[in-house]
Amino acid sequence: MKEHFTKLRQFYRGELSYHLLFATVAFCVVILLTFILGLVRPSLAAGAMHFFANMVREAGLVDDEGAFSALGIFGNNIRAFVLTACYGFIPFVFLPVVSLALNGAILGLFAAFYVNNGQSLLVYLAGILPHGIFELPAMVLAMSCGLYLCRVITDYVRFNRKGTVKNAVLNVCRVLVLNVLPLTAIAAVIEAYVTPLIMAHFMG
Repeated sequence: MKEHFTKLRQFYRGELSYHLLFATVAFCVVILLTFILGLVRPSLAAGAMHFFANMVREAGLVDDEGAFSALGIFGNNIRAFVLTACYGFIPFVFLPVVSLALNGAILGLFAAFYVNNGQSLLVYLAGILPHGIFELPAMVLAMSCGLYLCRVITDYVRFNRKGTVKNAVLNVCRVLVLNVLPLTAIAAVIEAYVTPLIMAHFMG
């Protein structure tokens, strides 16, 4: 296990560092730009909120009483994060960027929705940050792994660089198992049991 953590640190400092930086900066930029767009076009922000609410119901993340399921949230998020990383197996198109843009847009438009309805951004942050401290890093890590994997696969297809894909897959698996998985689990528990209490305090 110690060997895996050592290789994981080396991976972060080396091959993944650029992709992690790019994903983090791009994610923040998308949130900011869509927040501004949502302020300019309130109907777009309201539509995003309505779409997300329907998606949550259809995904089975809430029970009949409207309470969130920690297991449902964890299963939904970990599937999404693993799929985002696996998008990297498709060369040339860098599909993880689509996931990055969509998730960033949802966060930005949600923030605009709160402001458009006369609520403080503190209320919005209260609903996002408790679990987001863990979930957002997991999301960005999955996106970074997808971008890294796509670059490696693309280089393999273009230049026939043998021996690189196996190592890349092992590195991505280490990130998913040792970092993304536990972060997602912690975030799911907080979102199901802690965030509703905080939101009830603010809304009450």
